[in-house]
Amino acid sequence: TPSKLNAQGVQEQVPTVNTFIRSHTPGKGSSTVKEFARDFMDHNGDPDRVSLVTCDMSPGFAKGVREHLSHAHRIIDMDWQRCVGRFLRGRVPVR
Repeated sequence: TPSKLNAQGVQEQVPTVNTFIRSHTPGKGSSTVKEFARDFMDHNGDPDRVSLVTCDMSPGFAKGVREHLSHAHRIIDMDWQRCVGRFLRGRVPVR
């Protein structure tokens, strides 16, 4: 748990705050995540404190999350069209 010194010099616990940030950065690939991380820092965010990221399945996004949001776990976001397409391609035709 984070802590800080109060006005009297006594160490106090600082409550942890869970914040959800929704961002849409145009592009595909690791440079998109790099751009998001840079913008996040420009707004006083700390990329090392990002714990979860939901993004497309592309290898570029995976690389960007590893490189620029190193403490984050990636949750794959698959849109419904892609899910249905994979299902339909994977099934065996019945006659």
